[in-house]
Amino acid sequence: MDTTVLAPPVQSRRDLLMMRLFGDLQIVRFNEIYYHRRAVSLRKFSIGSSVLATLASSAVLCGLISGAPLGAIAWKILTGVAAISAAMGPIFQLDSKAALFEKAALGYSIVRDRLKHLIQDLKMSSLDETHIARDVEISALRDALAALDEAPGPNRIREQIWNQVMGEYPSDQAWSIL
Repeated sequence: MDTTVLAPPVQSRRDLLMMRLFGDLQIVRFNEIYYHRRAVSLRKFSIGSSVLATLASSAVLCGLISGAPLGAIAWKILTGVAAISAAMGPIFQLDSKAALFEKAALGYSIVRDRLKHLIQDLKMSSLDETHIARDVEISALRDALAALDEAPGPNRIREQIWNQVMGEYPSDQAWSIL
């Protein structure tokens, strides 16, 4: 994942800050997309296991009510599927992890918005103490979100997300994109 940001030849303090902020913007957008995808996939998995547990339980219950002969093996399989599916959510804490990832995605979305506004302000004005203070505030917010971080999944997912980020914020357009 290339985070190189091309800048004008003059490397003033303002230019260096803008290059760093643009790199931060790319990384924050990566995290936002990653945690949103993780939350969605965990929600889908949780819903799927609940549906599977419900269907298996319903089949067992219908067999009991109707008196239809369910073979001993089918009975055990359906009961086992219902039990395992019902236990997956609480054991793996799917809903709480999904909620945590949703909060992380929202937090990174807020940081991305603040970074974009700071970069836009820096492009239109010279560097002053308010820009530095806002940078410190944004860094503190990012540091707080770091507690929620996890190692990204397989390389295929990382590459796919990074390609999306580079499509939205290409490094060679750091000075003109926002």
